[in-house]
Amino acid sequence: MDEATAEALLVSLLERLEVDAQSQRSSFGGLISRSERTALGIMIEQWGKKHNHVPINKTVLKYKESPNQTWILCLDFGTAKSKAFAATDSEDPEFHPLSLGKTSKDPDGSVYAVSSSVWIDDKGCVFAGSDAIEQSAGIGSSSKRRRLDSLKLEISRLLLEPGKKGLGLLERDINPTSVRLTYEDAVTFYLGYLTALATSELALNSKIGTRYVRRRFTLPCWEATQRQRGGELLSRSLARAQVLADTFQGKWQQGIPAGVLRSVLDDTAQYDSRLTWLIAADGAGQGLLEPVAAASGRVWSDREARDLMLVVDVGAGTTDFSLFYITQNLNRQDTQQEKRRAFLVMPCSTTINEAGNTLDSHLVDELLNRARPEKDPDWRRQMRDDLYFRGVRQLKETLFNVGEVTTVLANGDRVSITRDEFLDTGGVAAFSESIRQGLRGLLSSVDQSWAKFIRNRRLRLALTGGGNQLPMIENLKNEIWPIAGTKVACVLVPKLPQLVEERFDEDFHREYPQLAVAMGGAMPMLLDEGGPLLKFPGDTPQFRGLTDRNRWV
Repeated sequence: MDEATAEALLVSLLERLEVDAQSQRSSFGGLISRSERTALGIMIEQWGKKHNHVPINKTVLKYKESPNQTWILCLDFGTAKSKAFAATDSEDPEFHPLSLGKTSKDPDGSVYAVSSSVWIDDKGCVFAGSDAIEQSAGIGSSSKRRRLDSLKLEISRLLLEPGKKGLGLLERDINPTSVRLTYEDAVTFYLGYLTALATSELALNSKIGTRYVRRRFTLPCWEATQRQRGGELLSRSLARAQVLADTFQGKWQQGIPAGVLRSVLDDTAQYDSRLTWLIAADGAGQGLLEPVAAASGRVWSDREARDLMLVVDVGAGTTDFSLFYITQNLNRQDTQQEKRRAFLVMPCSTTINEAGNTLDSHLVDELLNRARPEKDPDWRRQMRDDLYFRGVRQLKETLFNVGEVTTVLANGDRVSITRDEFLDTGGVAAFSESIRQGLRGLLSSVDQSWAKFIRNRRLRLALTGGGNQLPMIENLKNEIWPIAGTKVACVLVPKLPQLVEERFDEDFHREYPQLAVAMGGAMPMLLDEGGPLLKFPGDTPQFRGLTDRNRWV
């Protein structure tokens, strides 16, 4: 049906409605035909497109490759916080940490990390990051609708649904408008915001001087099908994000009308084939595993990274475990002879869907139990929603940093809990045991040929992610672990690699555990996931050559 036919049908419908009104009948006297309903839908859609149409910024489409091939940007899209880091693709790389949190005035005071949040206000304007949190907490905002504070976790859940195409529409309690927006749209919108922050800072650097550099992104240790779908989705969204970043430059803080966002997303999608060069085609085009990226940074920057190293990455949505065999042949008199090699050890990596968010949920339960022990589902739901909306993560950080936290619930009740009281709860005990069981499962599956090598050494333990300092995570170093039919103790590697300690400021030092993935993902020497070791190969495993420049198998 074309617009002219639709218009004629609607004119006829309008005439019938006017006759009905003149007769002063209480309701419309006839059924609306299918054609009239279709016509109405078409005209509404066309009106919306014309009213909300904003020309997209096509600057990036002028390029077929980056005007500055030297630099690589890595974007670490996290469940709670997102980070970015840039480095030169050279043997002695230059580094450029990106102060996204400072630029966006992150409410947690982060300098380098920015909140991974999306919120739609009552007027239908969409906000991201720090602006989403600020606007949702402002006077007159509706606290009855959800703010997407764990968008990546939602993606992880939705990707697991069998036979489902796409991620589905945002629910009504998230999107109050009639504009059709999906979870993938929300991801692309947020990545546009993240890209805008990162690339604007790159363009201001005199050595980089452009927003259009190649980029990588990271993924948790999802299972194969989930990882393939997630990699394709994020690769597509991240490429489109540059167009959104350019189109909405300078407008993020005031919010983007949902209809305008829909129009820009639709217009951008037709250029997918011309945006693929933005995603670095170096083996990381479908995403780097987060613990592999973290280990890449460690291997490159830390002489203490050797032997067997276990990386435990504690995020907000998942906790990932990965095991590496690392050799370093470092000739201190001739830096050109320095060789660092790293091999994933079978079974390589595993993940559990318990992390910082799990503790958030337990903390909310404990606070509500103290205020009203009796079960009242409606009351608990209202109080829970309010706590999450105002920021339970900040309450948890205060609890662990200060030793006690006090808050006032939505109904005025004042509740407190100490750190020791919280650690003694059954929920936290169950979480701690899940971490230990996940780690035991990985290590106990290591082939017994590693026993002789391990017997005279300790397992080196690197803790990364926002939850690296949680007591139950730090206590992992105090346990004896079953591996390759024997038992081994851990030695905790320094929190800061020597290179990080020497070259970066105190703010970077403080946030490094959260930045390790983004930093490692930008490194020129990426660890290769291919060819993991099942059996111990001897003290000098065979070097199988470069799979790409500066990439070791």
